Amino acid sequence: MIAIGRTDVGRQRPANEDSILVLPDRGLFVVADGMGGHRGGRVASHMVTSELARIVEESEGPLDSMGLARALREVNLRVHEAGEANEELHAMGSTCVALSIDGNRAYVVHVGDSRCYRCGPGGRGRVTTDHRAIQSMIEQGALSEVESRTHPLRNVLTRSVGVERDVDVDRQALEVLPGDRFLLCSDGLSDLLAEDDLLDALDDRERSLEEIADGLIEAANEAGGHDNISVVLVEPL
Repeated sequence: MIAIGRTDVGRQRPANEDSILVLPDRGLFVVADGMGGHRGGRVASHMVTSELARIVEESEGPLDSMGLARALREVNLRVHEAGEANEELHAMGSTCVALSIDGNRAYVVHVGDSRCYRCGPGGRGRVTTDHRAIQSMIEQGALSEVESRTHPLRNVLTRSVGVERDVDVDRQALEVLPGDRFLLCSDGLSDLLAEDDLLDALDDRERSLEEIADGLIEAANEAGGHDNISVVLVEPL
């Protein structure tokens, strides 16, 4: 298994509120994008990645979709309780997209608008569906993906980790074929680059995963870099 992670503050934010987790030996990969102010956002996203790391390290093996969803709901409660206990962290939250690899099976869970893409023999396209206020307009054809990037409600989430005591977690299981690659990213990348461009980069077999990740972050910064940018690339087989 080959995996690489990169996170960058971007060109307009004073600090990086994203957090990533790359654990190839445990088959776990995570991108979390914090919210709730500078301190709250950083605390929330780092709690998501550190708590998921702890849970998988204590498990007997890679987590399947049910185990990963259960873990994220547990993390949600911990983030929520930390916010309730500290006025400075009140209402903090985070998005989360997590990928667990176990042999030829991939398990994806997510909350919010951080995304997972796949490219290879197993398929080409986005795996996750954003939990955003404008998502229904996109699905109904009233708003295009391009238009959604500048819509005034584009950052309004319908689900997030930690804001409420309970959260619904979307989960799915996928068969992994030799040559499949996965991209996890925060909206600091997906809001600035076209989906086809992300998939073309993911499917570039001439460059290493490190070169692809660095190139995506550079492209997002060149497109404005208005948010923190996080990228995790995984080639399981």
